[in-house]
Amino acid sequence: GIFGIPTLVSATFIFLFVVFGSVMSHGGLLRFFTDGALAVAGGSRGGAGKVAVISSGLFGTVNGSAIANAVTTGAFTIPLMKRAGYRPEFAAGVEACASMGGQLIPPVMGAAAFIMAETLQVSYASIAVAAAIPGVLYFVAVGVMVHFEAARRGLPVLPPSALPRLGDVLRRDLYLLGGPAVLVYFLVDGRSPLFAGFWGLVAAFALSCVRPDTRIGLARSLAILNGSAQAAMPVALACATVGIVVGVVSTTGLGLKLATGIVGLAGGSLLLTLVLTMVAALVLGTGLPTSATYIITSIMAAPALVELGVPKLVAHMFVFYFGILADLTPPTAISTYATSSIAGADVWRTQWLGMMLALSGFIIPFSFAYDPALLLINASVPHIVLRTLAATLGIVMLGAGLIGYFRAPTRGWERALLLGGALLLIFPGVWSDTAGLLCFVAVAVSQRAARPAGATEPA
Repeated sequence: GIFGIPTLVSATFIFLFVVFGSVMSHGGLLRFFTDGALAVAGGSRGGAGKVAVISSGLFGTVNGSAIANAVTTGAFTIPLMKRAGYRPEFAAGVEACASMGGQLIPPVMGAAAFIMAETLQVSYASIAVAAAIPGVLYFVAVGVMVHFEAARRGLPVLPPSALPRLGDVLRRDLYLLGGPAVLVYFLVDGRSPLFAGFWGLVAAFALSCVRPDTRIGLARSLAILNGSAQAAMPVALACATVGIVVGVVSTTGLGLKLATGIVGLAGGSLLLTLVLTMVAALVLGTGLPTSATYIITSIMAAPALVELGVPKLVAHMFVFYFGILADLTPPTAISTYATSSIAGADVWRTQWLGMMLALSGFIIPFSFAYDPALLLINASVPHIVLRTLAATLGIVMLGAGLIGYFRAPTRGWERALLLGGALLLIFPGVWSDTAGLLCFVAVAVSQRAARPAGATEPA
């Protein structure tokens, strides 16, 4: 009912981590991430877009809220991208994708991840470890498309005078990572998220007091409490409401009947069952918070995957991904409304560009559903490495095919090979990997011949 697991998790873990993210933001960590990203990637081709991907992704690891992330980091990164020559819609789409992706990567993955841990009765650390590789692949995919778009449009690199020095940034702010480090240490040590979050919060607050410019005084404390309450309220209401749905489904056995119905409709086909589950999550997620979407879909659709032999954690991670991606799917892609407002861009075009940029996020769950090696489940180290490399090459090819640029602008048949090879590499299998690699070699040879002799691609 209302006072079930979702509400319990909302009142304990979720609120604590919302406060933790707010303290990190007001305590100078956001500045560290943006300046660090500028120092590392700002001078490369497409540097402004890469800064958005890196800074939003890093901030999302301790924030866990797509909208808050988009508004906070987007106020800096979107104008930076526009000045660098990116279209307003593309800049807004990049920021929306990067902000949303913060929920996919540890250590703080948003409300739904904590609910998943409680539902499966596993440690939160095991959820975070399983999510690490797919989360990194998602950000690599977005970063690759940012790079290819900049190369296709011939955008200039940011001038060195506009970039901070990495050494200066590290000397000034590196100690601020102490808060997240304490959090990660206790999670890896097997402590509860509540214990780890509390001491991470204490460490973050204490470290913010080291320098006057990051010190959290009365005004910042009030802003933290106000912002945390506003961020936690919708999640708490959604969890309480969905608790009623959970109670009804559990009591009546509706979840089991729906799972059986989905398997029957799919004719026992795993691929069709995965597609139906994806559609259910995206439809149910229209306008709902991620946590609510995950809860409903996990009790109605995830059992169908388990019935077909998909490991329970894999099934729930599959549902979790599409619960998050529903927030980037038109017409209710809430984060794109925020970013398009900052960019002065058309909302509808921003939403479709955002979906294109996040396309790898729609494909990666199918990959780990067929082979859980990307989630570090039931696989040897060599197998995990090979699957990760194959998936990485696949998402690079996917980005090149979607943008229409690799080493040079691509022709029609090259784009077809890139997109087809990407799907072959992302989905596991010796023959599919071999075919995907051959597609890559064919395009690489063709592109090398197409570029003028001695031409080089800027870093």
